[in-house]
Amino acid sequence: MEFQDKTLRCVDCGAEFIWTAGEQLFFADKQFKNEPKRCKNCKAKRATRMATASARQRYNQRPRIAETTFGILKSVLGLRQFLLRGLEKVKTEWRWACTAFNLVKLVRHIARLRAEFTRLVAHAAS
Repeated sequence: MEFQDKTLRCVDCGAEFIWTAGEQLFFADKQFKNEPKRCKNCKAKRATRMATASARQRYNQRPRIAETTFGILKSVLGLRQFLLRGLEKVKTEWRWACTAFNLVKLVRHIARLRAEFTRLVAHAAS
């Protein structure tokens, strides 16, 4: 397959940049499916920002914050596929699943608060 230089627009700064034929060949060899989204300057800025300790720490929290939610929705709540068809119906079903997930978290949090309050009251009475 023959590649030609291609003009793309950066999602961060909006500037146009050239995606060279050589870069396209590299992407094809690595079997990357998506075109680059950022120009070289924005990519370098992002890499510099992600190299800081605080950014690394926040990024490392991702598995506990986001991926746990999806795991619970799939395994505990059984949301492996949507039952309804059509974008609006799927959005509604997704919102119901998220609401159920958040209600479970809220009930657990209230139970912890009650237990803590009961413990404090018992401690104050003795």
